[in-house]
Amino acid sequence: MLNNINWATYIFVAALTILVYYVVVILLYYRPEIQQLFQGKNAAPELFSFKNTEQQIADSDPELYPVVHLLMGELRHIIENKAQSSVSKEALIFEIHNRLSSHPILSTTAFQPAINLFLKEECIRQCDINLDEEDLGELWK
Repeated sequence: MLNNINWATYIFVAALTILVYYVVVILLYYRPEIQQLFQGKNAAPELFSFKNTEQQIADSDPELYPVVHLLMGELRHIIENKAQSSVSKEALIFEIHNRLSSHPILSTTAFQPAINLFLKEECIRQCDINLDEEDLGELWK
């Protein structure tokens, strides 16, 4: 009976099996998102408005661009160094606060939300430290 199977049948059965497998996996792992999609709700709410921030930054003082660029490089360097030495969240916040305090003008510009987002992403990516809104507020005081 096995001698009667040709390549076309084999490929068809294999493709069908793979298709069924992936449909089941998608339904299991993405069930809430699929339900929201069919109910007409947004699957992923927008937590941070990039369009508004980009517009605000575009309207900001162009002379601050180099300052912000250098500051972000310094902040990345601080986070990288602290990640290698496995410091506490408080020590990391203290170091970042010291660096940000040397640029108080940025706390009143549209660059602040962008810097905050950068800090949150870098801290999670490199140190597994999650900075919440309270922590970010402390950084700018």
